[in-house]
Amino acid sequence: MSMRRLLQNRRGIALPLVLMLTVFLTISIGAGFLIAGNEHTVGLDHDAQLKAFAAAQEGVERYLVNVTSLPTSFPDVPVITVSGGVDTVTMRKFRDSVVGGAKAIYVVTSVGNATSSNLRRSANTPVAQRTISQLVYWQGATLSADAAFTTLATINTKNGVSGKVSGVNVADPVTKCAGGGPSIPGLAIPDTSLNMNGNNTNWIDGNPDNTPLYIGTPGPSGTAVDSVNIDWPGILAGSIAPDFVLDRTGKKSTGSWPTASQFLNWPVVLVKGDITNGDNLKGNGGEGVLIVTGNADFSNFTWHGIVLIGGTVTNSGSGAAVWGSLYGGLNVELGQTVPAADIGNGNVLVQYNSCDVTNALNNFYGWRRVQNSWADNWPSYTVP
Repeated sequence: MSMRRLLQNRRGIALPLVLMLTVFLTISIGAGFLIAGNEHTVGLDHDAQLKAFAAAQEGVERYLVNVTSLPTSFPDVPVITVSGGVDTVTMRKFRDSVVGGAKAIYVVTSVGNATSSNLRRSANTPVAQRTISQLVYWQGATLSADAAFTTLATINTKNGVSGKVSGVNVADPVTKCAGGGPSIPGLAIPDTSLNMNGNNTNWIDGNPDNTPLYIGTPGPSGTAVDSVNIDWPGILAGSIAPDFVLDRTGKKSTGSWPTASQFLNWPVVLVKGDITNGDNLKGNGGEGVLIVTGNADFSNFTWHGIVLIGGTVTNSGSGAAVWGSLYGGLNVELGQTVPAADIGNGNVLVQYNSCDVTNALNNFYGWRRVQNSWADNWPSYTVP
C-alpha cells in the first residue's frame, strides 16, 4: 500500500522533462548558430586579411613597374587602385649612396586596404589592412661614348673618300630618334698613325673635326684599354643576358635572327663568331644591342643602337650603316692582338645618335630588389 501511494504522489513528471529537453535543445541549437556565425566571421576576416595582403603586394609590384625613374623628392606617396582594394605606397630613401662604393638603398612600403563590401560584416566593420615593405636600389645604365666609332685595334688603312664616321648628334630618319645633343668625336683610335693612302680626313665629322681622337697606346698592354669604359670580359661572361643568341662558330649555325616585331623591344642580340658580308644574318639589320664575339663585316648591314665587336670591324657597301655607337677590337681587353682594321670602301656610315644609344640601354634601367629584404607588416612609421 505504501509503494502504491508513493507512485500515485508523482503525477505530472512528463511535462517538466519535456520542458527541460526543449530548453536543452534550444540552447544547443543557439550554440550551434553562434559557433557557425563565429566561424563565418573568422573565415570572412581571414579572407579579408588575405585580400589586403594581396593588395599590398600588388601595390609594391605596380609601383616598381610604373615608376621608371628615381623620384625627385622623398617620400614619394602615390595612391594606387588595385583589384579589390586601394594601396598607399610610400617610397623613402633608406641609405645614401657611397661615392665609388655601395648604391643608395630605398624602401618601398605598401599599405593594402581590402575595400570590397562583401568582405565586411557591416558598415561599422573596419577595413582589413596589411603592410609589406621591400628594400630596392636603382639600377641605371649609361654609356659615355668615346666616339661614333671607337676601336682598340689600330686602323692603318682608309680606302677611298666616300662614306663617313660622324659624331654630330643628328636625328635618325628610320627610328625617328631626335638628335641635337653635343657632338662627340667621329673616330677614336689608339695613338698610332692613320694611313689615309693619300686621302684627306674630311670623312671624319664631329668634335674634333677632320681628325680622330687618340685614346692611348695600342695593344693589350697599352693605355687605350683603360680609356674604353666597356667591361668586355664581363659581357662575355654573361653580365648582359642576351635575348637572342646566334652561334656561328660551328659547322652548323644555330639560332635565328629576330623578327621585325621582336626588334620593337630593342633586344640584346649575341652573335658567337663572325659576321661575314652582313648577309649571314637574315634580315640584314636591326636595333638594340648587338654583341659579336669575332670579326664583323658590315657590308649591306644596318644597325640602330649599340654595336660591340670583339675583333676587327670592316664597313663597305652602300647599305652599311650603324646609327648610335660602334665599338670594335674589344678582344684586346682579353689580352688578344686584334689585327689592324680597314675602315672600308663605299658609302659607309657610322653616325652617332644619343637617342638610339638610350633606347638600346632602356632594357637595363629599373628597380632591383635587395635579396632577403622583404618584410611583412613592417610599420611605415619605423622607416626614417
